[in-house]
Amino acid sequence: MNQFPYNRVELEIFKNVARETAIREFKDEHPGFSSGFISMTALTDESVEASDSWSTHPYDFDWAARLKSQRKDPRSIGIALWSENYLCGQCFATPHDSKEKILVLYMQGDPKKDHPLHGYVAQLSLTAVRFYGLLLGLKWVVIKDPNPEAIHVYKSQWFDNVPGVGLALSLS
Repeated sequence: MNQFPYNRVELEIFKNVARETAIREFKDEHPGFSSGFISMTALTDESVEASDSWSTHPYDFDWAARLKSQRKDPRSIGIALWSENYLCGQCFATPHDSKEKILVLYMQGDPKKDHPLHGYVAQLSLTAVRFYGLLLGLKWVVIKDPNPEAIHVYKSQWFDNVPGVGLALSLS
């Protein structure tokens, strides 16, 4: 039995609302931010191709596989974060079969330190995942197997080690 009472169309609406709300919140918090037009889309062939140049990064995120996962799992949310036509970051999260948490499985920013949204990829991506989790009625956003070098980034976004849950952010 499907644990989520939402059909594909409703889930797509939730994802779009979550992405748009994250951008709006970011702009409200950073009124003087002038990095051009910021947008968030689902993962696409275009975003995967744009991230191919990131392959020199020491971690292999295999965004082509994430795109396939996004297409197979209607509950998952893929995020491609753009400034104008420049891909700045990507994220992939899914509740799998959980009624309580959405798992952030992959998140990566362009490794170039001079990209337009450097320092904001996690904030924007995790905000979209948070809103999506709220729309689904979940209790937690959980970082699955966090890179030890990035834990400080998650903690700056109010994530904390929760016994029995992991590195998590409460949605209640």
